[in-house]
Amino acid sequence: MSFSVYHATGLIVSVRNAGESDREYLLLTRELGIVRARARSVRLARSKLRYILHPYRVLRVDFVRGKAGWRLTSAILLEEFVALQQNRVKRTIAMQCLRLAARLLQTDEPSVEVYEEAIEVFRALATASEELAASYEALFAARILAHLGYWRADGREDLVLHRTIRDVDPRRLSGMRPSLVAAINESLRHSHL
Repeated sequence: MSFSVYHATGLIVSVRNAGESDREYLLLTRELGIVRARARSVRLARSKLRYILHPYRVLRVDFVRGKAGWRLTSAILLEEFVALQQNRVKRTIAMQCLRLAARLLQTDEPSVEVYEEAIEVFRALATASEELAASYEALFAARILAHLGYWRADGREDLVLHRTIRDVDPRRLSGMRPSLVAAINESLRHSHL
């Protein structure tokens, strides 16, 4: 019996130990959306994947779909966000962004826009100050809500939709953060997600 190998570029959202030496990963991928995959024997010292499958990295991963779900078979490091790994505040904000994306997306349903926004916010967070990091989190949340159709028109479409995250003026973003957070919370409340 042969299996098809699926190739995807993605970020690790969460990691959970499973069994004696396996791990289950939740990944946000460009090609497949949110994927829950298991890597066998990855916690063993001899595992080749042990040192590459960590959060705050962009990976090129290969999956095989089996009876019990996705199996992660190989991974190649494409980009690493060391600045996020070393700063607790930025690391927390980056993970909150990915968890929100995982909450809003369906499993195995591709959303290239959300993946691209996640990469952009990681790059912005890597160079931003801690004070500005929370504003980038709010902007990311607003942008993915808009991409998924949960954002109501409120006059901030220029900020939310038409620019990239890194093109937004940081001073303007910091000033708009409280009203942006209120609009995000309202959108989440109305969407029942």
